[in-house]
Amino acid sequence: MEKFTANLVSLTVNGLNNSILNNYISNVITLSDKDFLLSFSFAKKQKLYVSLNHECPLLGLLDSDINVTSSANKLRDILRKEIKDAKITAINQINNDRIINITLEKTLDVIFKETKHLIMEFIPHKPNLIITDANLLIRYAIHQSSLDNARIILPGIKYEPLSNCNFIYKKDDTTLDNFSKQVYNSLLNSIENKSKEKYKNLYKTLRIKIKSLNKKIAVLNNEIEVAKSNLSLAEIANGLLSLSDDKEELKKYIEINNIDYDQNLSIGANANKLFLRYKKCKRTIEMDTLQIDKSTQLINEYQNNINLLPYMTDNELMQLDSKLNPQNYKKLHIKNYNSISFIEYKKAKIYYGKNAMQNNFITFKLANKDDTFLHMKDYHGSHVLIKTNDLNNDILLFASEICLLLANKDNGEILYTTIKNVKKGKELGNVNLLSYKEITLHQVREETKKELIINSKEYRY
Repeated sequence: MEKFTANLVSLTVNGLNNSILNNYISNVITLSDKDFLLSFSFAKKQKLYVSLNHECPLLGLLDSDINVTSSANKLRDILRKEIKDAKITAINQINNDRIINITLEKTLDVIFKETKHLIMEFIPHKPNLIITDANLLIRYAIHQSSLDNARIILPGIKYEPLSNCNFIYKKDDTTLDNFSKQVYNSLLNSIENKSKEKYKNLYKTLRIKIKSLNKKIAVLNNEIEVAKSNLSLAEIANGLLSLSDDKEELKKYIEINNIDYDQNLSIGANANKLFLRYKKCKRTIEMDTLQIDKSTQLINEYQNNINLLPYMTDNELMQLDSKLNPQNYKKLHIKNYNSISFIEYKKAKIYYGKNAMQNNFITFKLANKDDTFLHMKDYHGSHVLIKTNDLNNDILLFASEICLLLANKDNGEILYTTIKNVKKGKELGNVNLLSYKEITLHQVREETKKELIINSKEYRY
């Protein structure tokens, strides 16, 4: 993992001055208490990503229409209060070190304007974000220090940069283009961790349910094996009835087959007891097999949910969580709405479902007869739909990779056909294909996963 070196900071500052200087900060999106995104008034398709990760803090300007909601935390409240709607008037590197100072001008009323500084220190193991007034008096800092510290960071104290006496500035060969991949990977991790942290109880619930169902299946399989070992009771009972006139042979038959024979009952009554046990075992096998099928279906559904969690919207996560953990939502009013996700890719719109209801809507309500349907072979997962007037191999490959990602697979076979060849199955979201073609993929491009997580949009219906 490359470090955000002083040279990279210098290159980044130059790039920021060319791109976002004199822009207004239009929005602040926090992904965690140490990662956030800034949107701008004029550079609308660019976002500044800041990660104050302890081991590898970094910053990068991303050319992407990132679609992600903000987490509610103290950092979001502070940043929105202090820097939202402020104009960026200067961007500088401090002491040729890994420190960036963004000077801001915020209008408080018609006349009065306030100057502030957003200072970000990208020092590994000592990252920090500090907001000061025009005179560099500290208003807020993520990490504060005590009064007995050599460098005091507290509200009301003047900001002093880190001493760089032990820091040697060296030029390196790393370029922003090479570093951008790491910036995107850091953003992907932040977005995935955001939902994992917010809905950690949901992740836990799904894993517990899968574990419980697997235990249930093991018990049922054991019951079935015991029941199968007793299916010969019907044949034994018939043999018992055939020996009603031969007491000696009857006695031997009872001993050989280890029959629990009641001497106080007739041969017919004893045989009937065996028939009843046989029927009970047969019913056990039938009922337990049904329970195993239902449990297996639920396991597949819960595992599919786990696979899809990184790609779910907040609304979808909340709906799923309220369904599995209703006790946590008794006092909350949830505004549920129906939606599906899609990506715009090379003049095509690619829709994908994350549950049976969404799959059914995409395939049988949203789609036209000449749209392209994709589904992973021998897997119960997502329906993917391509809407375009110019289908080509690049779009088909991208949509096929989405099928694999949504199934948490790196390789596999994808079936595709036009919607007119797709017919409804017996259950919601199930389909039968009249004809299809196959694509075999051996890997998924990293760019596709980035697009799926960062650029997916929501279509409400």
